Amino acid sequence: MKAWRLRSRVAVAVVGVAGAALVLALAVASSGSGDVSANATCNTTLAQAASAGASRIVVANPTGCEIGERIVLNQGESNEECQEIEGLAVGAPMLYLVGTLAYDHSQGETVVEVTVCPTATPTPTPTPTATPTPTATPTPTATPIPTPNQMYNCPRAGRWALAVWEGEDDTDAGEALATCGEGAVDAAYALDPSSGEWLRWFPDRPEISNLAMADNMRGLLVLGSSMANPIPTVGPPPTEPGQMRGCPLPGSWSIAVWDGPDDTETGEALATCGEGAVDLAYALDPVSPMWLRWFPGLLDISNLRTLKGKQGIIAHAMATAVSRIAFASDRDGNFEIYVMNADGSGQTRLTDNDAFDAYPAWSPDGTKIAFVSDRERNGHVEIYVMNADGTGQHNLTNTPELWLNSEPAWSPDGSKIAYGEGDPLNNSWEIYVMNADGTGQTPLTDFYPSDSSPTWSPDGSKIAFESVKGNGHGTIYSIDAEPGGYLGEMTGLTKLSNPDPYVEWDDRNPSWSPDGSKIVFDENQGGRGIFVMNADGSGKARLSGYPSSDSNPAWSPGGTKIAFTSDRDGNYEIYVMNADGTGQHNLTDDEGYDRDVGAYDRDPAWSP
Repeated sequence: MKAWRLRSRVAVAVVGVAGAALVLALAVASSGSGDVSANATCNTTLAQAASAGASRIVVANPTGCEIGERIVLNQGESNEECQEIEGLAVGAPMLYLVGTLAYDHSQGETVVEVTVCPTATPTPTPTPTATPTPTATPTPTATPIPTPNQMYNCPRAGRWALAVWEGEDDTDAGEALATCGEGAVDAAYALDPSSGEWLRWFPDRPEISNLAMADNMRGLLVLGSSMANPIPTVGPPPTEPGQMRGCPLPGSWSIAVWDGPDDTETGEALATCGEGAVDLAYALDPVSPMWLRWFPGLLDISNLRTLKGKQGIIAHAMATAVSRIAFASDRDGNFEIYVMNADGSGQTRLTDNDAFDAYPAWSPDGTKIAFVSDRERNGHVEIYVMNADGTGQHNLTNTPELWLNSEPAWSPDGSKIAYGEGDPLNNSWEIYVMNADGTGQTPLTDFYPSDSSPTWSPDGSKIAFESVKGNGHGTIYSIDAEPGGYLGEMTGLTKLSNPDPYVEWDDRNPSWSPDGSKIVFDENQGGRGIFVMNADGSGKARLSGYPSSDSNPAWSPGGTKIAFTSDRDGNYEIYVMNADGTGQHNLTDDEGYDRDVGAYDRDPAWSP
């Protein structure tokens, strides 16, 4: 790697300053007022002038220009200068954007053109090269027709854009970007929602490209090639009201996409991520292009007023962002997965089909939700997984037999999922464990006739579950999370609860507290109620229930609250209470729905 006298530092960063400023730098920041910073290839490229008539070229040089070669600095209006390359530097830090501009959006220098001089031998008065005739910007069609598997908001030549991939999951990134026009995109960046790191893609550098796939609804920061003519920008497909997809995790950045109607007020759109969850957002103006900004408490300096459907933005979530609760509801005619803020606001449907979707479970990093569905209509109930915004839904279990899978639960490290698997021919259920990608499905219990509702201890060593072995009444047990003993037999099996068979008590749906000290569950005592006990089964205490029927308890991430299902208002809805049973109140409040046709809310699950 060689470079002209390097006086700049190149970085890839998204930096928040005091919560109120963002420098998005895919950048070359010049250190000398008389220098020109560029990323050159010894042919037509783009550069940045720190001042007109600059005397020195400072440029990353990945393509082998040599000392003594000369290039033209075109400042516009026929003001051209031939400059000799005076020296080379090796091993300097630099950004690999092959043949394109690395542009610092925080500066505002003018863009100039750098070309190779027409002759290697300088003359006192070099003849300027003809200024290329710019290619006219294609005019978008007045009424765009939605196209499947298409990149929307493609960049113009030499410009950055926040584009959106609307197509099949796991599509190769290069294949997706080619829908903007073959060779039209020089570079692309995406934020990894799990790690918060930037992923990159360059068309000719697969060895340093780690952005392999463009997932459905994925926002990408892309640079249009100055050497190619992109196809006309395709307008976004029609959108339905209205959810921000790819919302940032607390304390993290993400490239989110507004999937809703045009001209929605920015604050209203971002509120679908959770009331007060997003504390700043940026978007690229497709016309100027300038960075537009939005701060919830500084509307006087916010110029990102509204969002259009399928518009990408870079958003940051507060470290103390409100947690969310996923749940199942049949309010729209059949059970679907929904998500809401922990205060009950922002209720949004994630799945949309005519099948049964229920039992949502968040991954430990909050980026995915496992759930149950019978959408394949083959008599199977399978475990599915999707991104936290509802995209990327796919089958994990793919069970060949006529078996039923239910109630997934992620291990604390996110590597495994425990679930119940039922054999309807023998009327039995057992606890299984599989890898998070669906491989390695392994039975954990052999405890006929019925084991279900697994929940992991916070250290990942134990799984508590319900079983009707023995007296036919639900009882809470725990078992070692890893099979052991001879031929993988059950180890560490411990009975935790002792329901009274003479009064038909029935203990079900255990949930382990985040600190590992307690287990909450529901029990039938003439109506189901929520109970809590120590993790060893001692200290059982009632928290709610009777005369209402309360069930499906779930701890909040900090262990201070418990969400549950209750029918105390005439139809089943999601409620929340403090961990000691106080402060019980309704979250979903489906007033006006007919219980016989809808408004059954169930299976609450807190996000991390």
